[in-house]
Amino acid sequence: MSTTLYRLCIAIVCTSFALGVGCVVEDPEQNQQENADNDNTVANDTEFDCSSTGEVSENITEDTTFSPEDNDCLIVTSTIRVDDGALLTIEPGVVLQFEQETGINVREGRMSAAGTASDPIIFTGTNEQPGWWMGIQFRNTRSQDNQLEHAIVEYGGGDSFSRSDGPANLVLNSASGDAEVAVDNTVLQHSGSAGLLAEDDTTLYSFEDNTLSNNDIPAIVDTEHLGMLSNSSSFEGNDRDYVHVAGSNLGGGDHTWQALDVPYRIASTIELRGSTHVDIEAGATFEFEDNTGLSAREGTLNIEGAEDDEVLFTATEEQNGWWKGIQYRDTRSHNNQVDHAIIEYAGGDEFSRASGSAGLLLNTASGDPEAGINNTTIRHSGSVGLFVEEDSVLSSFQNNTLTENDDGPARIRPQELGMIDDSSSYDGNGEDYLWVPGGSLNSDDHTWSNIGIPYAVTGEIGIRNNAHVDVDPGAAFAFDEHAGINVREGTFSAVGTDDDTITFEQLDEDLSAYWAGIQYRDTRSVNNRLEHVLIRGGGSEEFGRASGPAGLVFNTASGDPEAALADVEITDYPSNAAVMFEDGSSLSECSGMSGFGADDVSGGGAADFIDACGL
Repeated sequence: MSTTLYRLCIAIVCTSFALGVGCVVEDPEQNQQENADNDNTVANDTEFDCSSTGEVSENITEDTTFSPEDNDCLIVTSTIRVDDGALLTIEPGVVLQFEQETGINVREGRMSAAGTASDPIIFTGTNEQPGWWMGIQFRNTRSQDNQLEHAIVEYGGGDSFSRSDGPANLVLNSASGDAEVAVDNTVLQHSGSAGLLAEDDTTLYSFEDNTLSNNDIPAIVDTEHLGMLSNSSSFEGNDRDYVHVAGSNLGGGDHTWQALDVPYRIASTIELRGSTHVDIEAGATFEFEDNTGLSAREGTLNIEGAEDDEVLFTATEEQNGWWKGIQYRDTRSHNNQVDHAIIEYAGGDEFSRASGSAGLLLNTASGDPEAGINNTTIRHSGSVGLFVEEDSVLSSFQNNTLTENDDGPARIRPQELGMIDDSSSYDGNGEDYLWVPGGSLNSDDHTWSNIGIPYAVTGEIGIRNNAHVDVDPGAAFAFDEHAGINVREGTFSAVGTDDDTITFEQLDEDLSAYWAGIQYRDTRSVNNRLEHVLIRGGGSEEFGRASGPAGLVFNTASGDPEAALADVEITDYPSNAAVMFEDGSSLSECSGMSGFGADDVSGGGAADFIDACGL
């Protein structure tokens, strides 16, 4: 308060003992000296006039109005409780100055403090020191009468209110019941802790055009309040410039998480459950603490960034695997989209019942999730960038970058390999393989693209029933021990070119005859074709009911297979066979075979194969 204003307060004879109203006057020169000697004191830039000053110390148990016509400045000498359903109305222009460790506790009562742009309501301390007084608390009061409009709340955030999670200028406390309040056009500043503390099971039914600055931290909120924090408000200019999100489950409703001028900092894993739907807008930033994550479990999650304005999911420490990542689980919806996002430093501990960790995970533990991923970068994962478990659905996958991940760009079940194409980038990882666990394709047409790095196949891929696979020229496959491709009732076509051979070889370069090979069984179709193909190191063990192992197997155990072969090279096979061709198998075409001779063909139909291929 300026010297002029203090002198004005002195000059107007501001004590009226008949009304029980007093005026507390400070010596401005003494106050300025005390402020200069106190390192924690911040200069108060809030200006106000005191034409008459009173004192408040009693609880409010019946409807009461603080009006500037009575006293425009009130000194609060002990904590006021607004109780018994009473409504405290504070009119524009009223200034409340709080002595140390006092506050307003709206508990089972209501408070409406609606100022105007030209006449705000001011809640301040008798000393200009962050944390000087406790602040304002709403607890066990559910009423839309509760509001702060055109108000200034400053120098609170000292001691915590009873059973609250911590101190703040403004506290919504859920200890004994829901609290509800609207906060608009309000300044929360110079708190010794948070500007705003909003606990779970409390309600901000409006939060627009506010300023939270010069606090230790602008806000500490539960997950359910994220949808109420508007980018019309400002949260920057604090000692710690982020919104601390306590983290909890969301159990319903539509929520929009807007881009604030500071990051959201996630302190515990958030789960979206039930009918919850969350939209995350372009430019939003989320910082995850150690071993936390974001899980769309039953709910839906739409991450909608923009070119040059991505949604950023990052870590509080730039360390691969610092946080869990983002998970879709038991949520099958086209509303699940990740577009123009950056996910980094995740892939640490696994989510519950997941079969692995990743920066972004589709987890089928309790249902078949669906998500589209486009224009997104996944990097610095402590494992793979992307993990798509069996029976998950990639509704789209275009223009993504998966790089600098410890264990490779992705781990994807065979069902979704057809969604992976060369519009995305997969190199620059600790291991440049796209990992493919075993599994079966049972329907539909699939194209396996040349993605610039090998597919590392770690189990048998079954192509069954009416499934058909086309492999693009130049695609490369590296097989782990006992892995292979088993075409049974489905069809398989791998057609390369002179310049772009398709390669099928072992994953471990130090071993030969390391993987099972390629088998055709019970599949008679002109769609089976191998052309400009290299099969190296196959034939480590026989497929089920085959009469022996080989790099390329035609098995008649349950039907007579047929395929066309052109310019196929088979090398580094076991000593017994490059090709196993059982009696009843057939070739619609065979030419340009290399890497083996007639003595390297086995099976009851070996003579037919040798004759058809001119060996």
